[in-house]
Amino acid sequence: MKSQPKSLIELSNYVDFGVRLAFKGRPILLKVLEHFGERVKLNFAFYSNHPDNPEFITGSRAVIAASFQGKLWEFDNLLRSQKESFTEDLVIRLAEELGLDKEKFIEDFHSDRVDARLKKDAEKASTLGLTISPALTINGHIYRGALDEDALIEAIEGSIVMPVGKAVEDFIHWGASAAFALLSAAVLALLFVN
Repeated sequence: MKSQPKSLIELSNYVDFGVRLAFKGRPILLKVLEHFGERVKLNFAFYSNHPDNPEFITGSRAVIAASFQGKLWEFDNLLRSQKESFTEDLVIRLAEELGLDKEKFIEDFHSDRVDARLKKDAEKASTLGLTISPALTINGHIYRGALDEDALIEAIEGSIVMPVGKAVEDFIHWGASAAFALLSAAVLALLFVN
């Protein structure tokens, strides 16, 4: 059995189905994924500045439910091509078009499992400090650059060759007390070694 190569970079795409203008970024993201191949792992996450937006709720729940039947990408692509509002009737019709088990899709769409996933994604977005949606993270760091192919490739390549730089950046953002504690531990370690 051939093992999968370990991804060097984890890219998380925080999707907001309530912001249709953001759909225009998908072709850029696909080109970037093609550029890196198996070196980049893409995760879908769901986050909105307006979590009560019906299109965000319906779109997110539907894509998650479709993912339980192995059709995340296919459903996501089909949903993004729609011009009408995202309603439960629409997403059920789309699920049928994709050949999904309709009853399982409806059950999953309303399930606690989907609620838990949305809650987990919202908590992660809050922990990261996301303030806009949609958003991207590279190895758990918010990507704040332009959403164009070259800029995103450069940021990902920087994550591959500069992991120490990211650690230094994180260290700087820790509070002074954490920095003091780490410095003290390093001094004590040097004293014990010598």
